[in-house]
Amino acid sequence: AKSQTARLVLTLSTIPGAGVVAMAEIEVQKRIKALNKKLAQIEKLKEKSQLTAEEAEKVASEKRILNEIDALERGVAPEEAKPAPPPKAPEAAEAPQPQP
Repeated sequence: AKSQTARLVLTLSTIPGAGVVAMAEIEVQKRIKALNKKLAQIEKLKEKSQLTAEEAEKVASEKRILNEIDALERGVAPEEAKPAPPPKAPEAAEAPQPQP
C-alpha cells in the first residue's frame, strides 16, 4: 500500500495541475464533512423547546447548508448555486430630489 501511495504522489507531481485538483477534492470533502456536522447539531437544536438567538440563527441556516452541500456534491461553486437575493425596495429618502 505504501508503494502505491508513493506512485500516486509521484504521478500527481508529474502531471501539471493534478495535485491542485486532488487538493481541491480533499478540501471539498472536508467542507462537506463540516457542513454535515453542522446539520447534526441543527437536528439536536430542533428538539429543544427554547432556543437562544444564536441557536435559532443556526437552525435558520439549515436550508443554506443543505444547498451548499448539494452544490459541492455536484461540483458547482456554492456561490453559483445560491439563489439571487431579493431586490431591495427603493427608499423615498434616498431618491434624488429635483434641483430648482
